[in-house]
Amino acid sequence: MVSGGGIGQLKPETSTAKTASVVLTPDLSGVLWSGLKTSLAVDYFDIKVKDEITTLGAASIISGCYNSEFGLDDPLCDLITRAPSGPEEHNITDVRDTYVNINRQRNRGIDVTLLLDQDLGNLGSLAFRAQMTWQIEDKVALFDGFVIDDNGEAGDPKWVGDFNLAWEKGPWTLFYGLDVIGGTSNQQDLLDEQGSACRTSIFRPGGTFCPDTRLAPTFYHSMSVTRDVADRFEITVGVANIFDTAPPRASTIYTSVSALGQAPVFGSQYDYLGRRVFLRASGRF
Repeated sequence: MVSGGGIGQLKPETSTAKTASVVLTPDLSGVLWSGLKTSLAVDYFDIKVKDEITTLGAASIISGCYNSEFGLDDPLCDLITRAPSGPEEHNITDVRDTYVNINRQRNRGIDVTLLLDQDLGNLGSLAFRAQMTWQIEDKVALFDGFVIDDNGEAGDPKWVGDFNLAWEKGPWTLFYGLDVIGGTSNQQDLLDEQGSACRTSIFRPGGTFCPDTRLAPTFYHSMSVTRDVADRFEITVGVANIFDTAPPRASTIYTSVSALGQAPVFGSQYDYLGRRVFLRASGRF
């Protein structure tokens, strides 16, 4: 691997962020029932980054070249040197991993937050929270003219949501949460790469098979009970992933979906641990 700095070769990194927000707090206590507080916030964001300075890493360069939707035309392949002849002909001899400017990145979307708080009098209070994100655009161009659009593909869903309901009375809090990861599809990548959603193989029954590049929406439920002790300590016991929901299964052959076994691998987006009980204690001093 060949590495080095970028003095005299790199441009300064620049970025712009545009946001617009609307917050509504209507008084619905007289319309529905008394003691109800409502808040709705809608935020639009548009973030652009140009000429980000970074190193890509030798493994990422090789993988990016081999798996590029642009084939050998991808500039990443120009960073790889192979032996021209001899017993190691075509083997990789060098990977140039110097500091580079990433051409541009853009991420646009809408965040929505809904809050409902209901005073139940002697029965305590009930609070509902909903937070959702709709991703409109997520594009990265490592080099000019080579734009990668992953929006809606595995690891980059167009929609995610977090919902929870909490009942409080005195020192007790009962919590129920639901995390939702929207469905994704890498079908277009498959079509761009091979022109068809199906392939033919003599090793498959019937000869023809169609890789499934779709990941179904995934739902994770959790519940906990918290006890406040002497206004200084909190003890929480609960269950995460109540229904032991596994990550969605994905085809691992002839697709751009990275997987471990048949489970997609994308950081912490999916739960790989399954149902589990937890106990947490905290204090204020």
